[in-house]
Amino acid sequence: AKSARGQVGSAVLKVEFYVPQAWRKQARRNKQGSEGELSDEEATLLRKGVEREAYQAYQTLLEKGIAREMARMVLPLNRYTEFYWKQDLHNLFHSLGMRLEPHDQWEIRQYAKGSAEIVKAHVPLAWHDFEENT
Repeated sequence: AKSARGQVGSAVLKVEFYVPQAWRKQARRNKQGSEGELSDEEATLLRKGVEREAYQAYQTLLEKGIAREMARMVLPLNRYTEFYWKQDLHNLFHSLGMRLEPHDQWEIRQYAKGSAEIVKAHVPLAWHDFEENT
């Protein structure tokens, strides 16, 4: 299941926020995990308000001449970002092996699944070996 993307503004930085399809409950036994879903309109309105206000603060800082890399610090953690990295297949497969586990956070697994699809397309024989040995 794909998440919706909430978009705010379009000035210097295209700001898109991750918007979960549903809120998840905190797991009772795992401090870093979640379980089940719940609906909370107040939480959704709060999230939207924080995103809007944070983006306005970001724009205000830019208008004051603050460097973009510093102004971004006021944006929430659910803002999408783009990055590039280099990694050898050995370590990439190690990372994917950990992040594709069913107990990992749903969003992390989705990222790993997307990365896995790219790896499969570019190095299918290596991916085949990885799948057979995990």
